[in-house]
Amino acid sequence: MLDEYAVVHKLGRAFPYGGRYILRGVRDDIVVARQPDASFLRAERIPVDFDPSGDFEGAPDLAIEVASPRQSNPKLLRKIGEYLEAETEEAWLIDPKRQQLFRFRRDMDGNEIYKVGDTFETPLFPGLIISVADIFNGGKTQVATEA
Repeated sequence: MLDEYAVVHKLGRAFPYGGRYILRGVRDDIVVARQPDASFLRAERIPVDFDPSGDFEGAPDLAIEVASPRQSNPKLLRKIGEYLEAETEEAWLIDPKRQQLFRFRRDMDGNEIYKVGDTFETPLFPGLIISVADIFNGGKTQVATEA
């Protein structure tokens, strides 16, 4: 749902899988690299020859991690911290078991917690109202309209 909205509004591209982000270092000398479960890059940051299954030098604008039973909370939070330190604007930690989304922003202390029934907006996708239920059910989100 994010990619469709991003493409239509010429915001960039959302990647539901794929490439690795080099958060510190360069291709020949990688210090920290991560491959989020999903990500988003603003249009102006995407190189013309970008291969989404390859490496990107830099952090995604949005990194999404989905908790799995074999991952510990400290490990997931360390990943989120690495994204934010590398200048990711926003990171989401999705917990399918609890059906919650934990939203972390670089310009915010702590995090916000959303559950099924909640909606939220992000500056990365202006005008898009994101429904947490849709994230877990694969549905469609709404475009905000001004009254």
